[in-house]
Amino acid sequence: QDSGACAVLLSSLLPRTSMLDVSDKCQVHQFFLAQRLFGEEEEGRYEEPAVEVLRAECAEAFIETSSRYQRPSSMQGRIREIVLELGVGEVLCEHVLPGIGYSVDLFIPSLNLAVEVDGPGHFLASTQDAPGEAEALRPTGATRLKASLLRAWGVRLVSIAFDDYDKTMLLGAPERLEWMRGAPA
Repeated sequence: QDSGACAVLLSSLLPRTSMLDVSDKCQVHQFFLAQRLFGEEEEGRYEEPAVEVLRAECAEAFIETSSRYQRPSSMQGRIREIVLELGVGEVLCEHVLPGIGYSVDLFIPSLNLAVEVDGPGHFLASTQDAPGEAEALRPTGATRLKASLLRAWGVRLVSIAFDDYDKTMLLGAPERLEWMRGAPA
């Protein structure tokens, strides 16, 4: 990312902060978060009081939004049961991670591990790269951004796609536990 472009973006945004709705503020929070986590934010670069106020307002809007729209699915509940069977300790549902503001489907504090149970809305329409190849699920940009930011924050992440879940539920309990142990992190 170009630091000059970021400065131009902020200088044009600051006079218009009163026009930002909640959705806009959530996106600005993600911008600040990406700047910080991916090392693009230079020390002391955004010390202007107006920027700090904007950063705080946007973080608050993001956290409030993350907290408000928590609707655990039945698929999440069944995955939670499998995780609990692994004996990993406490498993939090719809947990908002402090400092970053993202809500994760399941969080295991003892492992600093988030489990995201990704339904069809987390994927773009299936496509084939070449004739005769199997169709592949491709995560949406929002899903990919969230995963990148969580990992950059230092959270271990396991994403379970709905199609993997459907196949796994056909297995017996011991096989499901083994599948969960081997889920990609």
